[in-house]
Amino acid sequence: MKKIYEESRIIGQHTGWSVSKIFLMLNTLVWAVLSCLCGAVILFLTVHTLAGYGSLLFCAAGYGGIFGGFFGGSLYWYRFIGNDADIAKEN
Repeated sequence: MKKIYEESRIIGQHTGWSVSKIFLMLNTLVWAVLSCLCGAVILFLTVHTLAGYGSLLFCAAGYGGIFGGFFGGSLYWYRFIGNDADIAKEN
């Protein structure tokens, strides 16, 4: 998550957008992609095909992105990053 935060700060400096919003968006996307890839690997190893399992992969990516990315990123932000004075002024 530290790497995602560093990338969020760089994007925020160049665009002028809020670092917290960029961080949560990137974190959610990363977790969604990772959970979709993990779901695809598990499906391929167990069923030996991915055909017909698009809705299952979509749900895996959605739930992984929301719970791991958005909620986990929010908790990470408030526990570790939100305490910095320069970040608190920015938001």
